[in-house]
Amino acid sequence: MTIGRGLAPPAARGLAVTLLTILVLATVGCSQAPTATPTPTGITGSLPPPATGTSAPSPSPSPSGGSPGPSASPASTGPSAIPIDPSLLAILPTSVGGATLIESPETEGPSAADRALAVSVDRLVTAFASSPDGSDFALAWVVALKTGAFSDRFYADWRETFNQGACSQAGGVTGSAESTIGGRAVFIGRCAGGLLTYHAYLPGANFIVSVSSLGPKRFGDQVIQGLRGT
Repeated sequence: MTIGRGLAPPAARGLAVTLLTILVLATVGCSQAPTATPTPTGITGSLPPPATGTSAPSPSPSPSGGSPGPSASPASTGPSAIPIDPSLLAILPTSVGGATLIESPETEGPSAADRALAVSVDRLVTAFASSPDGSDFALAWVVALKTGAFSDRFYADWRETFNQGACSQAGGVTGSAESTIGGRAVFIGRCAGGLLTYHAYLPGANFIVSVSSLGPKRFGDQVIQGLRGT
């Protein structure tokens, strides 16, 4: 892959490994997550709809009995290089499709420890939502970029790396499309297993929001539709 300005090859590899870990965590759980909803917006691009009848199990509850999240915590690969900033969650909707978006610390560690990724990324946070029956889920990343890190080339490489990592456990990347959701330009990728990815850049905040989503309710659409910010 050609790597854009500010995203060195080790950073791209680190992001792909992180996403692989995240997708495994998101799909091995077996219980439920909480609730409430914006209405999904249809995709107007050429991407076909996700496969129906494919369930995505919800994450298991945390041992402390608190809010559920992905079922296991990956080991950190080193000291934190990128701050985790829960205040970034304010840009996301609070819920999608009857499921509450909650911070997912288990999926943040590997990227937070990636010093190559820290060249371009200033702060990040992730959030997870799953339907009670496990048929739908979404994992959203909010990434605050450093000043000057964003370019069209950077963004294209980010999307390619993210999609490859997310689809590595879902049959590989099979298609892509551009759409408008909630008045925003959105890039959408599709995996063979029906998983969809969504990418939106918010120039006013210098944020990238990337989402991996599975299920007929299109939680990913709803996350992008409900974004707050410019």
